[in-house]
Amino acid sequence: MYPAKVSKNSLGQCLTAADNLDPGTIVARFEGDVVEYKDVPENEICHVLLTGKDKWLICYGPARYINHSCEPNCIITDDLTVVTTCKVQDGEELTISYNTITLEEFEKDPECFFWDDRWSFKCQCGSRKCQEIINCYMIVKASNNKKV
Repeated sequence: MYPAKVSKNSLGQCLTAADNLDPGTIVARFEGDVVEYKDVPENEICHVLLTGKDKWLICYGPARYINHSCEPNCIITDDLTVVTTCKVQDGEELTISYNTITLEEFEKDPECFFWDDRWSFKCQCGSRKCQEIINCYMIVKASNNKKV
């Protein structure tokens, strides 16, 4: 069992820490059906996760409720686990960046990264680094975390 729980915030459902967590704590795992994008049901478009060239995971577990932040406190690893990147307090919302990919990921398979306009939204994360509109991928150099 992961130290996270599905909760509610002012915008809807979210995933929150169920304890005080240290950096590197696994809090959830993306699990579900893997399909081609053309086979993603309309009501799941906003919840799919790219796992490979035209391989999209429809998550059915608690990880489904992790929300975006422009200053996230978690990342998704290659094995689809959600891991904290900093200390997180009990009850604090767990967040990832929906639109950040590394330069290495992009260069490995650029055709893999397209943006569906249905994923675009006005960000309400409230962080001091808020992008305001999430409407495309931001490519980050992994070695120094600078956006290109």
